[in-house]
Amino acid sequence: MIGIIIATHGDFSKGILNAAETIMGKQDNCEVLTLFHETSVEDFADEMTEKVNNAFEESENVMVFTDLFSATPYNQAVLNGRNRNKEQYRVICGVNLPMLIEAFNQRMLQKDINTITEKAIDAGEKGIDEFFNLMEEMDKE
Repeated sequence: MIGIIIATHGDFSKGILNAAETIMGKQDNCEVLTLFHETSVEDFADEMTEKVNNAFEESENVMVFTDLFSATPYNQAVLNGRNRNKEQYRVICGVNLPMLIEAFNQRMLQKDINTITEKAIDAGEKGIDEFFNLMEEMDKE
């Protein structure tokens, strides 16, 4: 089973995992990391390294979902990937609930990391819309 780590600012990672598990049930081999004002980058980096290493002990493949491109959680996830096989490690920024649910669903279906990455990003992008735009699209059909 592919290991999943959700790394974000504040309690967002805990909240989004809680929401996903409310919908899909408890998820194994999934960890969260939280970065707060009082957290040093060094401590966060150490925790990221520990979580990634632990995930690789459980699985051949690991995906890290982060909230923002080029922010500390993302940067630390990328730094942890610099000596990893790119076919076994993915870092995806902009995590949202549709993306995470799709990743869990594809993982449950035992899809490969490339498929999970592609489908999760697609679901994340398609999960963003506005009510009246949706209604307009439905009226066209």
